[in-house]
Amino acid sequence: VHGFGGITGPVTVKITDDTRIKDIYVQNKPNPKKADVFITFENLSGNNQEGTVSLTIHEYGKPTKIAWKSDSDITIPSDGAEIIFNVYAPDAKLWELAGHRTFKQSNLYEASVVFLSDDGKILDSAKQRFGFRWFDIGQKNGDKRFYLNGKRVFIIAAMTRGFWPKNGIFATPEMAKRDMEILVDL
Repeated sequence: VHGFGGITGPVTVKITDDTRIKDIYVQNKPNPKKADVFITFENLSGNNQEGTVSLTIHEYGKPTKIAWKSDSDITIPSDGAEIIFNVYAPDAKLWELAGHRTFKQSNLYEASVVFLSDDGKILDSAKQRFGFRWFDIGQKNGDKRFYLNGKRVFIIAAMTRGFWPKNGIFATPEMAKRDMEILVDL
């Protein structure tokens, strides 16, 4: 049997209070050590919800390796709200293209958000993984070029879309690893 549609990965059901974090969006900036974090709240309570939103930027998988942190008091009206944090993490490691056959040097971070009510109760929490980086197109002598974090990069890829023999819809970890090795060899 081949999986040609439907749900192909894990499904999570999350029960939340009437006021919840609906989305976290990280927007990188031309200075790759800066980012704007947009946090969207939904409020189904019918009343204004007051509380504190806390944003912590830390290395992915290492919550004690904090690069930036801030709290802000907020009132979320019944039609929801959005808050923006302007992050500057001068010591953050930049997301870069990984070295030959390693693919482990991506330097990922996590934007961890906690929303507390006035009485200190956690109403919701959420995380979003991202990297500090800036991708741009520059020009030299009339030739357009790709740049990542101010350094010229060359985009090379193996074209492997198509049928995956084991399930028809996605690569197994072994197949994906083989494709990454082929890409590096290119």
